[in-house]
Amino acid sequence: MNELKNPILSSTIYVLLMVLSPLLGNLKITMILVLGLPFVMVWLVVRILKTGKPSGRNFEEYFYDDREMVRVRSNEKRDPLN
Repeated sequence: MNELKNPILSSTIYVLLMVLSPLLGNLKITMILVLGLPFVMVWLVVRILKTGKPSGRNFEEYFYDDREMVRVRSNEKRDPLN
């Protein structure tokens, strides 16, 4: 997780700068930041997929990956019309 702190922090700062840039009154800076946002997000996703580690849990056993919430299954099939 330590490898992902820099990409997450830098992309968050970028988004904050982009959101606050209209307050500066310079439309060119805002447009440049808005146009660069897809590249920042793709970079973030690629970094997470490359350096992230899978947890080993699957959706069939655990409903959420970050909580100890075991998925409860019902044995009976319900008719959606009833």
